[in-house]
Amino acid sequence: MSPINMFTISLAPHQPYTLSYHLSTPSNQVAETIDPAYPTILFCHPPWIDGYIFYPQFEEPALHENYNLLAIDLPGHGSSHVDSAPSARYEWHRAAEAIYFALEALNVAPVHVVGVGSGCLSALRLVLAHPESCENLALVGPLTEHEPVALDEAFKEWIDSLKAAVAEKDKEAIYALNKFSIDFLTDQEGNPVIADLAEEYGQMAEARLDSGEMEFALPYYCDLLEARNELPTQEEIEQLLCPLLVIEQSFIDNPTPPANIYTKAIDAINARKFREGRVCSASRLLIEGTAPSRWMSLTYQEPVNLALAEFISTKTTLSLPPSPASPSVARRPSTPRDITGFFIPPPPKLAPGRKTLGEMMDELEKRGEGVNVEVEVLVQIGE
Repeated sequence: MSPINMFTISLAPHQPYTLSYHLSTPSNQVAETIDPAYPTILFCHPPWIDGYIFYPQFEEPALHENYNLLAIDLPGHGSSHVDSAPSARYEWHRAAEAIYFALEALNVAPVHVVGVGSGCLSALRLVLAHPESCENLALVGPLTEHEPVALDEAFKEWIDSLKAAVAEKDKEAIYALNKFSIDFLTDQEGNPVIADLAEEYGQMAEARLDSGEMEFALPYYCDLLEARNELPTQEEIEQLLCPLLVIEQSFIDNPTPPANIYTKAIDAINARKFREGRVCSASRLLIEGTAPSRWMSLTYQEPVNLALAEFISTKTTLSLPPSPASPSVARRPSTPRDITGFFIPPPPKLAPGRKTLGEMMDELEKRGEGVNVEVEVLVQIGE
C-alpha cells in the first residue's frame, strides 16, 4: 500500500486552513480527480462531523455508478485543518463560500447539491449565492423555524460544556459530549454502527486536541451550531431557480408535519412556475419514522437514497413515490474506514531518523500486512 495521497491547491498565501474532500467516480471509488464525463453530486455535512457521514450514499450503486460523489470537510472538521481561529464569527455563508472556492479550485460546476441536517444551511447559502453553480438542491431533514425551547437550551448547554472541556483539555468530557450528540442526533443509541461512528469521531477529537489544533477549530464548530437557526428568509428561498426537493420525517401520530418555511416556499415557487407556464419544480417528500433524526441520510438510508437518485436523475419530483416503504436503520459501511488512514493530525516536525506515516505504511505492505486507506485530497483555501 502506497502512502495516502494528499494534495493541496493554494488559492492565496494567507489562507488559514486546508479543506479535504472525499471523492468517488464511476470508475474509481477512491478517486483523486473529478471525471468530467459524469455529473457531480456535492454533499454538505453538519457541524462537528465530516463527509464520511455520507458513506451510505457513496455506496449506493444508483449514485456511485452514475455520478461523481463529492463530500468536502469544512474547516476544522474531519481531515481539514486550521492554522488559526476565524477572525470573525464563522457563519453559514462563510462555510458556503469555502465550499464554493473548493469547487472553483476543482473546476467542477454546476453540481447537484445535497445538504443534511444543519448542513442544509451551507447547501442553501451556496445555491442562493451562486445559482449558476448548482443544477438542483435536495435538503434532507433541514432544520425549521420550530425548534423547541428545551432543545435550544440543550444545544446551548452542550456548546458551553464543549468549550469548557477544550479549555481544560478534558478528553473524557469531550468523548462523552461527542457520544451524547451523535446518539441524540441519530436517535439510535445502542446501535453498534452509531457506537462505532461515535468512537471514531471521539478519536478524531482527541487527535485534534493532542495536536493543539482543537482550540483553533472550536469556533468553526460552535459558531455554526449557534447559528443553526439563522435560516434564510422565506423570500430568499422563494428565489431559488433550480429544482428543489425537501425530505422530512413524518410519524404515525403525526403523519403530516406542520407547514414550515420550506413548505411555504415550495408553494410559492410552484405558483411562480405555474404562472410562467413552466413545470413545477419544488416538492416535499415525507418519510415515515419512529423517532426524530437530524441525520436522515444515515439513519434512513434506503428511502433517502431512492429519493435522491430519482430526483437527481430526472431533475423533477413528479415521478417520486409519495412515501418510500419503510425506514431503514444505520448499517455498517462495506469497507470500514481506518482511523489512522482517514484522519491525519497536522504533521509534527520529525526528529532525525523518525519515520513518516507513509513510510510505516510501506513497511507494513512489504511485510504483507493489509492497510486500508482512503484517498484524501486537500484544497488549500482561506477565509
